[in-house]
Amino acid sequence: MSQLSRMLRIFAVLFVSAFSASVADAEVVAVDGDANCDIRVIGRLTMEDLGAFAILSERLVAQDKATFSRSPNDLLGVWPRTVCLAGPGGSYLAGIEIARLIQGRFATRVETGGECYSACAIAFMAGSSEHPEDVLFDWNPEDNLPGWEAGPKRTLSPTSRLGFHAPYINFSGRELIPASEAESGMRDLLALTRLSAFVNQRKLSDRVGGGHDVQRSRRCLRR
Repeated sequence: MSQLSRMLRIFAVLFVSAFSASVADAEVVAVDGDANCDIRVIGRLTMEDLGAFAILSERLVAQDKATFSRSPNDLLGVWPRTVCLAGPGGSYLAGIEIARLIQGRFATRVETGGECYSACAIAFMAGSSEHPEDVLFDWNPEDNLPGWEAGPKRTLSPTSRLGFHAPYINFSGRELIPASEAESGMRDLLALTRLSAFVNQRKLSDRVGGGHDVQRSRRCLRR
C-alpha cells in the first residue's frame, strides 16, 4: 500500500471516529518496557477506539521504519510488534478495521487469564507478519529471509479464552427498540458481510507464503 493510500485510510478512520456518537469503552494504550505487548486494547470496542489504535499503530510503524533505515538488524527480535487484546466485543466494524490495521504489521496476543470475544476475536485473528521492507517501504522482497519469516503471529495462553458469535440485537422481551439501536444492529450486520470478504480473500494469513504471495494477499485484503 502506498504512503498516500495509508494516509487516506488513517484520515478516513479519524473522520469516522470524530463523528461517532459512541463513547470509548476500551482502553487503547502504548506499553513501554513490556516484553509481551507494545499496544494494549482492553475493553468493549467502539469507532473511537479505532481512531486511537490507528494513531498508536502508525506511530510504532514510523519508529520501526526509521530503525530499519538505520540498521535492519536492529529490528530482528522486535518485528513484528505485538498488540495484546482483551474484551467482550463491541463494534464489529471497529474490530474489522482494527484487524486491517494489524494484518501483516503486528502480532496479537491474549494474555494469561484474558478473554477476547466477538469483535476482539476478529482483531486477534489478523495477527501476522510480513517482511518489513514490504510493509514499511512498499517493496516486494523475493525471499523469506531468516528472521523475517512471514505468516500468522498469534498467541493464546493456556488459560485465556477466544470466542466468536454473530451480531445480534438484544430485545429482552421488548416489542419496540430505539431507532439508534436498530441502526447499530444493521451496521454490525453489514460489517459481518465485510468480515466474510475479509476471510475469503485473505484467509486470515493462514496461507501466507513468501515474496509475491505475501504482496498479492495484502493487496487483496486492503482493497
